[in-house]
Amino acid sequence: MLASLPPQRPRLWTLASTSWLLSLSLIFTSPTALANSTARAKLATLLVPPAYSLKSERQVPYNNGQAQLSRYERTDGRNNGLNGEHISFLIDAQGQLKGYIKKEQNQAQGTLPSQAEARSIAEAFVRQQGPTLLNGFKHDGVSRQTETLRQGSQSVQIPYLRVKMRSSDGLWFWVFVGTDKQVMAFERDIGWDYLRFRRSTEQWLLDDQRPLNG
Repeated sequence: MLASLPPQRPRLWTLASTSWLLSLSLIFTSPTALANSTARAKLATLLVPPAYSLKSERQVPYNNGQAQLSRYERTDGRNNGLNGEHISFLIDAQGQLKGYIKKEQNQAQGTLPSQAEARSIAEAFVRQQGPTLLNGFKHDGVSRQTETLRQGSQSVQIPYLRVKMRSSDGLWFWVFVGTDKQVMAFERDIGWDYLRFRRSTEQWLLDDQRPLNG
């Protein structure tokens, strides 16, 4: 005669415990962490191509608060590391995009748009990622600039047009429009230190500018 099977109470307890622990983790997950995670996932879907994967993620000081800096690099290892190819986001505690940059070696080739085209492209990007900035904003010029990209043992210059704007609260925001009419970077809520004649807001997107923080 076959022995009867033992009751499955331990299995039921395990499932119940797993559910309880999951609920507990959600309770103690901070709203800031949830906002950052949700915002990063959304931005990654919109702005990060399949050739990139998340390299690092950390909290950094930003405008007397905290923000989350997420960096993506190429999965094939091409030009990885500081001053190389990367896509980075800066997201504040409310999940708002504060900054974005995309540096790729193909941006060194191609044609820059006209200043009028650059302004139009910049406004379209801001309308998607920070529409309230356009309420009562003012244009403050378009300038041609370059950014250095490390390419193996050498470096190349990436040209772009910086479309500089000022929001109604007096803070600055700008968009870098690169070759082939692609948005290369975006920053918002930039304060200015008039005594030191430099920005007061920390710089996290450009690798070579990070030492200037503080």
